[in-house]
Amino acid sequence: MLLILVGCFGPTEWTDVHVDDFCEPSSPYDGAPEASVQAVERANCHRLLAGLDAGELDVSLDDASLAHALYMAEHAELTHYEDASKSGYTGDAVWDRIETAGWSQTMGVTISEVVAFGDGPTGAVDTWVHSVYHREPFLTPEWINTGFGIEGMYTAMAFVGAYPQVQEQVVPYPVSGQTGVPTTFDSDTESPDPAPDHGLVGYPVTVTIGSASPEPEVRLLRGELRGPSGKVETLALDPSNDDALGNMVALVPLAPLEAASGYDAELTVEWSGGEETVLVHFETE
Repeated sequence: MLLILVGCFGPTEWTDVHVDDFCEPSSPYDGAPEASVQAVERANCHRLLAGLDAGELDVSLDDASLAHALYMAEHAELTHYEDASKSGYTGDAVWDRIETAGWSQTMGVTISEVVAFGDGPTGAVDTWVHSVYHREPFLTPEWINTGFGIEGMYTAMAFVGAYPQVQEQVVPYPVSGQTGVPTTFDSDTESPDPAPDHGLVGYPVTVTIGSASPEPEVRLLRGELRGPSGKVETLALDPSNDDALGNMVALVPLAPLEAASGYDAELTVEWSGGEETVLVHFETE
């Protein structure tokens, strides 16, 4: 249900869609923890809404994510790295830990990880997708595999994706016609903080690029967000001014959005091999 239009900025017809409408049971994963199945199914709700293929669980990535969640819980530390001098150590970084768990390293892949504190499987995935930097791996067009682990209040999720992406693909989020979009995002809860001079801001609007180029040099040429009160003040981020971004650009409203209201975003994105103007209309909850 992805709708991308190139042209003038203005009203048009949209179909109402909600992320929950795209949730469907995944293929059976024999022996997989229920939490892992819940996490990948929730991730796939967002991916299918965005017009992307569903991701699949991998035993090695699942084991590595669980081991890292156990490590974080044991040492009461939210981190992407492990200390070899501490108990529960399985590798310095996520690529080391998935290799320890049995993943055979291959060329032409990207490996990434997100971690969180305080949410269950579904809540953790929604928290990541509702952020800025942690949204990107969920909306990278070509996943290969993923894994999830939870221990107490600590969660970890590892991803392996194609590098570079095989096909050019432009992935906005929220998508055109999306309803039930949150009005706020607390930037102080994400590390690094995408809006360090602000706390509670509006819901981020992003475009993720899948590119066949190994260095697509993604840039946001123009970005604008309009709501019921007119133009919204936003923070414009892309890899040229924010090195925490990979192949994604973002508009972060500097104040919470209005509830039960319609918003229109226009983002012109350039990357090596392409340029596209994306129009998105969404409705807040």
